[in-house]
Amino acid sequence: MRNDALPALISVAVISGVLCLLIGGAVGWLMLAPASAPATGPAAPVATSATTQASSPDPVDSPPAQPEAARLREELQAAKQLAEKLQADLSAAEQERDGLAAEGARLSGRVKELETKLAEAQPQPVPTPTPEAGSVEIRFGNWGDLPELKNADWKELGGALQAMTPQMEPLARAIREGRQPDAEAMKKIGAQNMKLVKLAVALQGKVPTHVDSVNGEYTHPVSIANLLAAQLAAAGNPLSDAQKKRLSELGEDYEKRWKIINDAYTPETMQLRKIMDEAELKQWFTEQMWLVTTPEQKALVVSPQTEGYLGIDLYSPALMFQGVARPLQANSRDTLKGHMKDWIAQQFGVARDAVDGAEYAFDDWLTTLNPEPKSAAEASFVHISELLKFGRAQLALLTNLLTTVLSDPEVAKNVRGSSVLIMPQVLQP
Repeated sequence: MRNDALPALISVAVISGVLCLLIGGAVGWLMLAPASAPATGPAAPVATSATTQASSPDPVDSPPAQPEAARLREELQAAKQLAEKLQADLSAAEQERDGLAAEGARLSGRVKELETKLAEAQPQPVPTPTPEAGSVEIRFGNWGDLPELKNADWKELGGALQAMTPQMEPLARAIREGRQPDAEAMKKIGAQNMKLVKLAVALQGKVPTHVDSVNGEYTHPVSIANLLAAQLAAAGNPLSDAQKKRLSELGEDYEKRWKIINDAYTPETMQLRKIMDEAELKQWFTEQMWLVTTPEQKALVVSPQTEGYLGIDLYSPALMFQGVARPLQANSRDTLKGHMKDWIAQQFGVARDAVDGAEYAFDDWLTTLNPEPKSAAEASFVHISELLKFGRAQLALLTNLLTTVLSDPEVAKNVRGSSVLIMPQVLQP
């Protein structure tokens, strides 16, 4: 309704109220007024005393005084005239009201018509489908056409990750505190994990890795990125087309870096170095992947309490070291150094005394690590950053030893082919 119609409607209401008050007031006034003699007819008899009769002149026929009745007649006539005028004004206001109502209805219909046309004219967003079997959301290199990826049930995989994620933080807390994890929770994790293992097994030997386990294929960026897309779709916060495009670009960048690194290898390159290069490159991709996601999306799939920890973070390249890493623990730094010497001698078949002759190399190794004492529970909770540090320090140590105590050709061959990563840790008493 137009704003200028409001005063008219208010006037109608006021006029109606005034009309009722005037008619009611006039009628009430007439009903309560004292009765007076009629305007025509015989006069009322008047009682007189003898004295009065004697002295009074003969009566004269004249109309009685009626000022009050005349005044009331005039007011009644005026009230009727005003009522007629107000009734006419009311009729006019009602007609205007009806006209305004009709105009309002017409404008309301026009608004709806324009809203419909505007909605039709705007570009409609393309809904992001839930990844299912045969749908590879993140494609780069030639991996998007890999049958093992195209035939994967991404909806099932996303649901498995979504079911496991809430269980991982309590599991991490139990490990940190040295408690036995909840048996029922571990059972649930194991059941869902088998679905992920199925993907890893299918990819074994299909995508490049230097790790002799299915976790090398599982942590390949094409696998990790599509698992992320599947889980976020299952969680109701899917990747946008722009995010998918960016992840594909990062995948292409990963492929280029992988080629440059691997083209530089020679027959003399240690297997452990290849594994560490791969882990660092995958860690770069993972860090970039989290920058593509929103904070809300990342919080749905990983938490600060689980991110990057071995065996806990389902997106971290730390999973590469499952079955590859070996803990080496002692109660002091000197004892730890002695244990490392023992492992080198036993692993590569050299005399322990010969290893002692390379004291400087082990001192450098220990200085690089600078291990801080940890509780047994904390020591079992290893982060990817620690694994990378362990690996680089071990590579430097072995490189030094290859020029001395490990220089025998057969021994050197075993050193270069070894993929074992030692996790040196000093435990609190």
